[in-house]
Amino acid sequence: MRNALAFPFVSPEQSKAIARLRTQFEECLGNASEFDQLVLGQVLQAGGAAEWFVRTEFKNVDLSSLKGMSDEALEKTSFRPRTALEDLGLCIVRRDPDRARGFVESKMGTSEAKVAFKAITPDLGPCVTGGTEMKLNSINLRAVVSYALFRASSMLGATGA
Repeated sequence: MRNALAFPFVSPEQSKAIARLRTQFEECLGNASEFDQLVLGQVLQAGGAAEWFVRTEFKNVDLSSLKGMSDEALEKTSFRPRTALEDLGLCIVRRDPDRARGFVESKMGTSEAKVAFKAITPDLGPCVTGGTEMKLNSINLRAVVSYALFRASSMLGATGA
């Protein structure tokens, strides 16, 4: 899955890589009809995998250097956004990395997760171009933020920067 996460978020390349993984997964499960209900979209598959890495392998990566980072400074990094969703996620993370991590690390369906979602929603406005209409639920927003945290953590953790 790590290889699929290396591609731009929700890109055709990433879609192909996830489809290959899904085929391997389905071969392991067999053809029981119950497994037909396990279909997840690309955003949730990539976001869920990214969240796992953020919670485990990258849980101790210091992201404080991202707080308040300008667009110009971000463009000079190895994890500059390659898609609009990466841009949105990294913008949210740059506004408050700890709040973004808290949102992703909160347990889904709990009051803690609801509080974390409410805390992060004010960061959306400044990260969206005026007049843009967006519909994001907490699960999709979590996937977008998880992917941004994964990309930044994988680069900062690898370089020690």
